[in-house]
Amino acid sequence: MSSSEEAQDKEQLYPSPCGYFPDRTAYGEAYALFSRQDAYEFYRVNSAKDKNPSRTAEHCQLNLFEELLLQGFRRSGDVIYKEVCPDCKKCVPIRITVADFSLSKSQRHLLRKNSAVQVTVTANPADFFTEEKVVLMQKYDKRHAPDKTETLSEVQETLKYMNGITSKASDDGATVYEKQYAGTLNMEYRLDGRLIGCGIVDVTQRSLSSNYFYYDISPEVMKMGIGTFSILKEIEYCKEQKLLEYYLGYWISDCKKMSYKANFKPYELFIDCNWTSASK
Repeated sequence: MSSSEEAQDKEQLYPSPCGYFPDRTAYGEAYALFSRQDAYEFYRVNSAKDKNPSRTAEHCQLNLFEELLLQGFRRSGDVIYKEVCPDCKKCVPIRITVADFSLSKSQRHLLRKNSAVQVTVTANPADFFTEEKVVLMQKYDKRHAPDKTETLSEVQETLKYMNGITSKASDDGATVYEKQYAGTLNMEYRLDGRLIGCGIVDVTQRSLSSNYFYYDISPEVMKMGIGTFSILKEIEYCKEQKLLEYYLGYWISDCKKMSYKANFKPYELFIDCNWTSASK
């Protein structure tokens, strides 16, 4: 058993409607997200080869999450999960080795076309569910579920969950917000000062996992190829921060809204518990 498996809570295999193939049931393997302190205690007790007294609890949490990314896991709120459907192997984890990534001609054109978009990164959890992000998310949800009705307060709670945000009262009565996973960031995309997109990403000390991207669904922004643009900017951020791998989540060859990830080359797929080069 690997160190990350030993550190996880009790395994749960849960069924849910498949989000990609309507006639199928999805099964996920899920664990509660380990806290910083839990990760620190795990390394202190179990890692004979790593007794660095200066290692912080936050570093330990990032390291343990990195081990799980290597095994095909992702974060959703306060849960670490991966798809393990016994009769379907369509959801395949995909990643890019950052140093090997090469822009295509169309991707270079897209970067030039959207050069006016300003991208900023924030690590402050209070910035993850601002009013403008709540409004943006509410409108974005309408594209996928036109009949869905949620108040701004409900959407705000959804964003808190997606970002893994908890809150507590400080000694002086003020509300303090905290990220359950220390490496969660928001990448904000603005055009002429207006928020047109937001990426929720999880970083470790060597990689970035693209968690979720929501954006303005107006015709103006839809013409910009904003989804592809966000991936290119996340890869660019990896290069700037000297991160080695970029995890795109799942690639599904038979699903149009997921198969596009193969356009970012070269890439690797997690097949039979190994990361294997799968592109030329």
